[in-house]
Amino acid sequence: MQTNHAYVICFNIKRRRIDILDSSSARGSNTLRYGNVPDTIANMMVTYLQAKGLTGKASRLQKVKPNRLVMKWRDSNNESDYGIFCMRHMETY
Repeated sequence: MQTNHAYVICFNIKRRRIDILDSSSARGSNTLRYGNVPDTIANMMVTYLQAKGLTGKASRLQKVKPNRLVMKWRDSNNESDYGIFCMRHMETY
């Protein structure tokens, strides 16, 4: 959560993907929208996997950049239900 808006970051090690699930339709680069949060969390995940001895999995994610998924149901007017959207994203991802 950042600037009063929640979103979900999903790690798919098998497919080498880091996906950002965000209900907002606001445009802009990931850096502009999220700052360094997705990259920091990705680095933390890699560090965790290495600490657990899962170096193969860590190396699969090490150079992957977080990507914001394009979803049909994005909404530019909703400023209060982002928590509900996050729960729905986690149920369906």
